[in-house]
Amino acid sequence: MGLTEGKGKRSLMLTLFGLPFFCFGIGFGYFKLWPELSIWMSAASWQQTEGQLVSTRLDSSRSSEGSTTYEVKARYRYQVDGREFESARVGIHTGKDNIGRYHQTWSRQLSQSHQNRLPVTVWYDPRQPSRSLLDRDLRWGLMAMQLAFAGVFSLVGAVLMGAGLRRGKSDPDAGTDPVAADSVSTLDFSDRSPIAPSAAMGHWGMWFFAVVWNAISFPAALAGWDEIRSIRSAEDYLVLLILLFPLVGLFLIWQAIKGSILHVRYGQSCLVMDPNPGQAGGQVGGEITLSKALPLDAQCEVRLECLHSRETRNAKGERRTSTSVLWQDMMMAPGRREADQTKIQFLFDVPGDLPASQPQSKDWKHWKVHVAADIPGLDLALDFAVPVAQGERHSLIRMPGRERRQQLQRTQELAQVLNIEQKGDTLYLNSEYGRERTGSILAFLFGSIFLAAGIGIGFAQVGPALIAIPMKLLFCTVFGGVGLLIMLIGLLTPTTRLDTAIDRHHVHVRRLFLGREVYRRSIPLDSITRFDAHKNSSTSSGSRTRNWFQLRIHHDGRRQPIAESIPGRVLADEALAFLRTHTGLP
Repeated sequence: MGLTEGKGKRSLMLTLFGLPFFCFGIGFGYFKLWPELSIWMSAASWQQTEGQLVSTRLDSSRSSEGSTTYEVKARYRYQVDGREFESARVGIHTGKDNIGRYHQTWSRQLSQSHQNRLPVTVWYDPRQPSRSLLDRDLRWGLMAMQLAFAGVFSLVGAVLMGAGLRRGKSDPDAGTDPVAADSVSTLDFSDRSPIAPSAAMGHWGMWFFAVVWNAISFPAALAGWDEIRSIRSAEDYLVLLILLFPLVGLFLIWQAIKGSILHVRYGQSCLVMDPNPGQAGGQVGGEITLSKALPLDAQCEVRLECLHSRETRNAKGERRTSTSVLWQDMMMAPGRREADQTKIQFLFDVPGDLPASQPQSKDWKHWKVHVAADIPGLDLALDFAVPVAQGERHSLIRMPGRERRQQLQRTQELAQVLNIEQKGDTLYLNSEYGRERTGSILAFLFGSIFLAAGIGIGFAQVGPALIAIPMKLLFCTVFGGVGLLIMLIGLLTPTTRLDTAIDRHHVHVRRLFLGREVYRRSIPLDSITRFDAHKNSSTSSGSRTRNWFQLRIHHDGRRQPIAESIPGRVLADEALAFLRTHTGLP
């Protein structure tokens, strides 16, 4: 079977796997949610009359896990224009569930009315009097859960199907030479005007999104407050999931407020490039003028990044842009205060194998300068999109001792990351326990939430019987499985260690897990065909993305890491050069 044929079959399997999820979510929305929403909207104009109960009861069903669902049932008669009708519909929603105390409360009220032969209020459709019910209020807590259920199933199915369909399509640009494509797709570098911050207007978009989100989530939470107040048992606590939406809304409001404060303080800042454009193969430098002065002792972190962005479309045709970091370097620069402004100079030496800036398209490379500083109140964080061309020009900016300070800093970082030790003819290095702690902790917590949701839903009775089994299946397999995988990924990095020893003839590698040896390998130096750095993972915090690299040797058609958790390509390249100089690695 050829490679193309294999990809086609995998794409078909992925599409077929997502189809049942998508169909079930859409079907549940169409056959369950839409009829309930339709009768709720219609019942707002129905008329009322008095009716007499014929019978009433509370049906219950106990699952194998010990949870119980309920459904109140009743039959009643009523008259409209001298004609008698009989109906059995109590409320908008049908089926058993245990969300809140709705069924128990209505059963108690109807039982009292039946025993005392009291009339009940009946709402009927004046255009079709046989259509009627006793309660025309929508249960917002139950409706929110059902909407989430239908949305999750549909979204999971759509994502899987979309991924399969995209993989099955051939790339129309697959036969073109990427180098030639880069040379054709270039920017016009004639603009020499100062550069404004990239996200100067971004806070308005955040405000719009936050207002829309809160306008939907807060009324829904308030409408479901009665069901939240009626919680009596552990089974009812699932309705609290509706509170997650206003909590997210508050976070969005805070982000919008931060964006507005940053815009007011620093929105008029600018960057002047020198050289202009920056040079891939030379230097990228310039001066940032902040529209608000920083404290005199403020130290600014300036980061230069080469980014690769790709634009894709999901199954609904919506655009999504994903961005990865190809290269980045960082320097600390003191701010120079002038009047009510602060000026910050920066200068980077850039490798010549990096691409020039390209115009925005579906797949493009671009460059960014990020400046940040920890200051009292709201921290400084600004991004500038900068032009970079292929060339060897250098900057007129002079920063005495910059190269020596950077080299010293990188040497110290390298010694700390690799834990280098020379004993005779053998060079020792190891990747210690506790690496990438922040990203690992976040991954572990994120995975724990997914796993707990999957297990919790699996042991609880969730809503009407119609959705109980498929919802358990979804949460236990998809949410629980993904959560367990993310937890393991977050757990393995800080709990493993890689010890490497390189002598004149061999590379000796030993992997440890919590002090126990997992494997040990000795690889002859003359069997190693290549030695390179590979991006193994990345972590993001706000606007900052950090790539983590591992050093790998290639031998006998296999790859073996010899060092891990090296932050950034610049330091990884330094590690490659150091080991090539001091060992027999190619």
